[in-house]
Amino acid sequence: MYELYQYINDKLKRSRLTEFLQVKKHDVISFAGAGGKTTTIFALAQELKDIADYKILVTTTTKMMREKEAITVEDEAFIKEQLQTKRLVMAGTDLGRKMGCFAMDFLQKIIPLSDITLIEADGAQCRPFKMPRSYEPVYLPRTTKIVYLAGMMALGQKIEDLSRSDIMADFLHKQPAEKLTAEDMVKILQSEQGAKKDVQHRDFYVILNQADDEKNLHSAVQIAAELDKSGIKTAVSRHY
Repeated sequence: MYELYQYINDKLKRSRLTEFLQVKKHDVISFAGAGGKTTTIFALAQELKDIADYKILVTTTTKMMREKEAITVEDEAFIKEQLQTKRLVMAGTDLGRKMGCFAMDFLQKIIPLSDITLIEADGAQCRPFKMPRSYEPVYLPRTTKIVYLAGMMALGQKIEDLSRSDIMADFLHKQPAEKLTAEDMVKILQSEQGAKKDVQHRDFYVILNQADDEKNLHSAVQIAAELDKSGIKTAVSRHY
């Protein structure tokens, strides 16, 4: 079970993803970072499906794990029909276990067919935390909201075991064999070289994921408090 708690007024308040992200019709929401992007996308998609009669498109501008029923052909009419009947559609190119990005021209055509579009816009090699390279994440110009994921399991891990460890170590002025601290995570999540890269005018949110034990939950609250000071909307998620 997925549970979300918004950090607000110096405490955690149980919240829905739709409430935390203030989702509205015609939003195009891109998910970046590491530590639970796909899980969060489908948790949000299910919420949207349950509380409103939205047509929801799940896709990617990079790669993501694909469901068996994902549409992998560039067929605008078919995707439109499936959105009308199923309400929730996953679509992208067939890469076997994963799904890739459609041609950008086609992607731009199908996004208006949905009421809400959820995009996995970043890759992390299944690592719990990352720092983006110059060409990452891949945000479409029409993106309205950006959600950056950070897995609390990354705390205490060696930087060399995290995604894009070389640039992370350089940014933090640390050796790759040193461990990631809560202070390091805050620094990256607040930086325009890190989580806020290419955010520009868009609404920006951070979800501290995988806070599944008391130690990680305590660290997540401390990190959320620091992010709140800089005006970053933050939530903490747990899985049971």
